[in-house]
Amino acid sequence: MNDITSSRHKLPVGTKGKGSPVLPKAWAEAMKEIERARTSLLKCIKIELDGMRVHDINNIGAYMLFCMGKEEMRIGELQPRGYYLGSNVSYNVREMTRDGYLEQRRSDHDRRNIFVRLTDKGLQLYEKFDARFKEHAVQIEEEIEVSPAELAQTAETLERLNQFVTRLPRAAPHYE
Repeated sequence: MNDITSSRHKLPVGTKGKGSPVLPKAWAEAMKEIERARTSLLKCIKIELDGMRVHDINNIGAYMLFCMGKEEMRIGELQPRGYYLGSNVSYNVREMTRDGYLEQRRSDHDRRNIFVRLTDKGLQLYEKFDARFKEHAVQIEEEIEVSPAELAQTAETLERLNQFVTRLPRAAPHYE
């Protein structure tokens, strides 16, 4: 039997399917590591903001700006695309608009739709984070020897897990 190893975990590889005794543990470990990675990323962004002496936007807002990049999009698209992971998108968009990072405009065709895009100030912050993330990509490949192909496979696996988790509430049994 082969082993899946990391610095923290050593799980035996079980058989594929319902009978795998390893799957529940691996699933729990994967969910824990995903949350740890998200928390670590947000801490890293906060440290970067502090180093840049940027104090009028929080780490979640900065991450959202980075994900948006140079695109214009409806506010309603931010959460489904994964650009915002909280529950109150409107509040954060309002704050970032007030602080000069975003600008908003109503759709000409449907006045209920509000589009947002980065201002010059938002683009400047985006460019700084873009440069840092490019440096991180080089470090990932050189220092911990994770190839672009491995990262792409990881992203694909995470996307499939996210699709599964998104379906769970609809598939949950009804308890009475």
